[in-house]
Amino acid sequence: MGPSMQHPEAVRSHLDWTILSSVVLFGLIATLGAFLLEGHAGFNLGDEGYLWYGVQRVLHGEVPIRDFMSYDPARYYWAAGLLWLFHANGLIAVRAATAASSVQGYLSWMGRLAEWSRVSAFVYSRCCCACFG
Repeated sequence: MGPSMQHPEAVRSHLDWTILSSVVLFGLIATLGAFLLEGHAGFNLGDEGYLWYGVQRVLHGEVPIRDFMSYDPARYYWAAGLLWLFHANGLIAVRAATAASSVQGYLSWMGRLAEWSRVSAFVYSRCCCACFG
């Protein structure tokens, strides 16, 4: 059966998944590109030393906010868990953990968007790109 003979819902569903897959692929490539630029070229305007210090304190058994000044504790535990898992403790490893967190967040939202229309997915993906760089 040719494309003109397919049911309109099947064509729309295929188009939705094609757009969603393209957006997810673009998001992954953008996150990887940002990590490579920030990770090895040293291009970053934020103060990563603060995060790195907190991750080191968590790896030594301290608790964010209680034992040292920190932002939201989840970022320290996420990065410390990945650094512990891969036996790393440098700044590049913290940057990689941050990039992994971005990818995880991006993919979880894109999975949620699979339930929405393709216009909503497109608009949200543009917002994610604007926010996550």
